[in-house]
Amino acid sequence: MWLVLKLNPGGPGGDHPSCTLLGLEIVGRREGAAENSGRIVGFTTNRKEVMALSAVPPPQSDELRLENLKIRRLRLLVDLVSSVLRQNEMPLAEAVKLVTGVRTHALALFPGKERTYDLLYAPRFARILREKYSVEYPEC
Repeated sequence: MWLVLKLNPGGPGGDHPSCTLLGLEIVGRREGAAENSGRIVGFTTNRKEVMALSAVPPPQSDELRLENLKIRRLRLLVDLVSSVLRQNEMPLAEAVKLVTGVRTHALALFPGKERTYDLLYAPRFARILREKYSVEYPEC
């Protein structure tokens, strides 16, 4: 589904440089139709309706939904472990064990993505360990 804005190229009298919203067409694919074919599903000039319609997420395949779920779980785990490391007093060995556990879990969720983990999350954990324990933890 995509949105098509209908704009008036000028303000009152057509000479003002701003545009005014005339309306909005909501266009979507018909079931069984070709990829680029579409139809007008609705038309509105009501700003509240425009905002509500633009907030509707597009339908997702099961594979994409599963991928997004795994990303959310990993993000939650990383945020949780980061908070635990910052807020709790624990020995360095236990903190390193937590970070290693996150890496193991991340690679179980996304096999073959070691480099991505090293780019996104390793610097974050290295910074936390460096600030809290004054040690250099390898980022990669």
